[in-house]
Amino acid sequence: MPESKQAEAEINELKEAARTKIANADATVRAKKEKELQEVAMKKRETIVQKLTGSISQLAPSRGLNLVFDSSGKSLSGVPILVSARDLPDLTDDVVSHLASSSP
Repeated sequence: MPESKQAEAEINELKEAARTKIANADATVRAKKEKELQEVAMKKRETIVQKLTGSISQLAPSRGLNLVFDSSGKSLSGVPILVSARDLPDLTDDVVSHLASSSP
């Protein structure tokens, strides 16, 4: 009888060690997957930003604009970059049209 209790205790210890190992492996796999997803998202955003920048760079001079702000943009601290934009031209529709006409 004492042997079976000892064996059962050892089995329980092994099970717990296996659970801990699996949990750690799951966390490692999850972290790796999250990093991969962040890299994919960053590449997709870069492509979008390049297209927007190219389109804006072509449209702004024709509208006589020296500066173009992203009114939806936020600073690194999360504060809006542009707080008020009364009576400023909005290039959104022009940029969307330009991108649509230049897309393959």
